Amino acid sequence: MRRFLLIIISILFLSGCAHIQEVAKSIWGSSTKALEEARDTATVKMYECFPGACFNKILEIAAKQEYEPFIKDRKRNIIVVVNTRPMAAMVGGETPVGADTTEVGIFITPLKLKEVKVEIVSLSSSAQQRVSNVIFSGLDSAFPEIKEIPLL
Repeated sequence: MRRFLLIIISILFLSGCAHIQEVAKSIWGSSTKALEEARDTATVKMYECFPGACFNKILEIAAKQEYEPFIKDRKRNIIVVVNTRPMAAMVGGETPVGADTTEVGIFITPLKLKEVKVEIVSLSSSAQQRVSNVIFSGLDSAFPEIKEIPLL
């Protein structure tokens, strides 16, 4: 009986059903669904660069600032980072609390041949602000920003 259940679970897990895969990703810790649903609150800028170049630059900036890429999905142009630096708060006066592992999603959307929209979102507004400042500062120095012209 145990073997039969294992086979059924394996078939369901490997069947390709998006709902089942999303549940598995949530358990595994690699789901981006919550970040994708929060994209309407993202900090957004547009740049004149190829998506691959922008993706690589973001990874470079994140590494320099000790943001660990938790997910790097070039196919979907998504990077999820977490902070690997110890938090400033101390316990008992001298012991660091640990790292802030709040996930911050970076979505790169190709607009035209050499134009991308970069959206940075987190369920923590302070984490979103910190990462946005760092990433956008680095991108600003590497690529020209595209400013939208307001319609009159």
